Amino acid sequence: MSLNMYLGEVQSQTQSMNAICNATIQSMEQAIQSIDAFAIDTVLQGQTYSSAKAYLV
Repeated sequence: MSLNMYLGEVQSQTQSMNAICNATIQSMEQAIQSIDAFAIDTVLQGQTYSSAKAYLV
């Protein structure tokens, strides 16, 4: 029994996974920034906004 690996395909898959991971990280960072901006926004007021801010922070 043997295992055949094609270096070009492995490198391509590695690059694809790196791109997916980087895109996921950027999306998560954007979500964090959006939540932070929502949490410190003083214009949004009321019980609903207060509850949402308390939940997210």
